[in-house]
Amino acid sequence: MQEDRALSGDEAQSLSYSEASTDPLEDFLNRYSFTFSPAYCLKVRKSASGAIVGLNLTLTGPQQGVALKLKPCGGRVQRWVRKAVISQPNRDIRLYSAKIGIWKYLHVQFVGLHDFDSHRTSLSWKIKTKWAIDQHSILNKQKFAVNELLTLRTHSKIQHNMPELEGSVAVSRQQRDMDTNFERGYCHITIPKVEAVINLDNLRRYASRFRGRQPAPLPVGAEDAGSDPDADSELGSCGGVNRIAGIHVCAVRACSMM
Repeated sequence: MQEDRALSGDEAQSLSYSEASTDPLEDFLNRYSFTFSPAYCLKVRKSASGAIVGLNLTLTGPQQGVALKLKPCGGRVQRWVRKAVISQPNRDIRLYSAKIGIWKYLHVQFVGLHDFDSHRTSLSWKIKTKWAIDQHSILNKQKFAVNELLTLRTHSKIQHNMPELEGSVAVSRQQRDMDTNFERGYCHITIPKVEAVINLDNLRRYASRFRGRQPAPLPVGAEDAGSDPDADSELGSCGGVNRIAGIHVCAVRACSMM
């Protein structure tokens, strides 16, 4: 039954009862699963000259390596260009256009690619309708803000088909027929990627706030006076409020007595 776990959404949906496991627990685990085997990625972002510059370092997984991403964040360029990616694992550069609307219900996106190994340049496109949604698959991103500098992001994919029960009843003079059919469904949840995103735009502000939480430095000489045991006895006899002021008060009194 391990083969059923690797089935796609439509294939698992068409799984017949004759192929199902006789063990209810094994059949349930094959139909409902949670897989956590993510590729870990570190992303660094910085805004510069009307664009967002990103450095992606994938630590594990088939796309392990470094990629540089440029994304316009304003102006006419953003209207036509979505992003440009230079990938070290794939050894290519990709230029993605923005999604361009066609009439009212269609949009098209172009992708230009240049492979550095084969020196081959290509152009591909994809046309979709506004209703192009897989009813049995959900892709999602969850963000967890650790602080102004660091954000954790998890990617999740859910393939599902919820259980269904249907039946029918037929009555005649001779007999009564009842038919029921129960579809047990399936749900496979996968966490394929976990990202740590560092926003360098907030680095200076975060560093200033962190410095503001540090205790103020002591005056010059106060640290030495506090470490000298004889200084505390002198301050006690003079009755000074703090160490530095006590030393000055003692000196003034000694001069007046002479």
